[in-house]
Amino acid sequence: MNNHLWHNNRWMKKIITLFLVVLFTVTCRVSAQNQEGGMIGFSCSFIGKPSLLVRKMSKISLPSQYKDLKKLLIYGDNAERYLSVVLFEALIAKNKIVISEAEKDTITILYQSKAMLSICSGCALFKRVTISELLNGNYIDKQAREWAKRIVDDKYNFKPN
Repeated sequence: MNNHLWHNNRWMKKIITLFLVVLFTVTCRVSAQNQEGGMIGFSCSFIGKPSLLVRKMSKISLPSQYKDLKKLLIYGDNAERYLSVVLFEALIAKNKIVISEAEKDTITILYQSKAMLSICSGCALFKRVTISELLNGNYIDKQAREWAKRIVDDKYNFKPN
């Protein structure tokens, strides 16, 4: 009987070790991609925390950093440009800004852009998609729009009716 338990324990130890190795590999992959700053995700890895870029852009101080947001729309990397569009549209929806024709044109171009960026969700989804795919209804876009609405509401102390 004791021999049987010892055999099962060794087998369980192997399974647990394999699980930990896989988990470590996935976590390292997510961490490396997050450090690049170009990944968008609102619940990445097994921890379920936002990507580095999302955390950085969540700290943007509106309206004082509005000019910085405009710069990201034009000169940022693909992920920054995408999040800038989402924030701009949230600000427009709350009548907090009016954008120029050039900014409207930039946003229109981004809605058709085939430029690639990385997204993550949980432990299992790490994917490269186009800005156009995100802006035209990818489920990460729904999370991004909820995030942007919260940012704008918090920064402007908006109280819904």
